[in-house]
Amino acid sequence: MKQISAMQFVSGVNIISPMAVHYSNRNSRQITTVANFYGADTRWQNFTLFSDFITRMSHVFDRTEPVIKASVNFPRRELQNGGKYEDFFAAGLKLASQQITYDYQPDAGKLPENIERDILTDAPCPELRTRHLRSPRGERRIFVNSGLTEISCTFAAPKGYNVWYDPANGKREAARTDAN
Repeated sequence: MKQISAMQFVSGVNIISPMAVHYSNRNSRQITTVANFYGADTRWQNFTLFSDFITRMSHVFDRTEPVIKASVNFPRRELQNGGKYEDFFAAGLKLASQQITYDYQPDAGKLPENIERDILTDAPCPELRTRHLRSPRGERRIFVNSGLTEISCTFAAPKGYNVWYDPANGKREAARTDAN
């Protein structure tokens, strides 16, 4: 749940409201029942940890707006008429794998050739997803590993950044201006 929610946050979803998880593994009962998921269930503590993560991420996104570097054409009319949609998802995935904050807009036009990335890494790292945000308190960048393996790349803190914040556990540590 945490990995999916982190990807949703970095993809632009900024409100997630955990309410309940419906799960049952008994006999013919399947998803959409709450028979086994309540305070006595051993997984309940994980739901509390997940809710705490969502709370911290919500604070990160509080009063922010994305710094959109590219807009992907969202073919609303074509979709309403039953048209194909693979191309715009592919464009979004390509931008995300290049660490570029993007948005879907109707009639966005052609993507520019050279778009400034949110961060610069020492090697290509398509599993790293970022979201560049602006708030009254300054700029923020969110990082998420979209893959199943550990990411191994280095990058430097952007000019003016002085703190790394990990919403998974709420810890803050000083950012170095050399490669991290």
